[in-house]
Amino acid sequence: EYSWSIVFYLMSHQEGKVLLTDYLKYVSDNKCEPIDTIAFFNTNYATGVNGLEKNWKKWLVEGNKFAVTL
Repeated sequence: EYSWSIVFYLMSHQEGKVLLTDYLKYVSDNKCEPIDTIAFFNTNYATGVNGLEKNWKKWLVEGNKFAVTL
């Protein structure tokens, strides 16, 4: 239901844009291979998946859902 918002969250700041770009490249480079998304974000997001979820939920509560710049 809120999956779109994680992309908006990542696109709302430079580090998130880099992370999302790196993730999409990782997926592209590993075509037809199992993707361990949890491991990717634990390795590449400073505070891991738990921190990503915490920061994303805080961002949602603060009402920044549409604060995306390209």
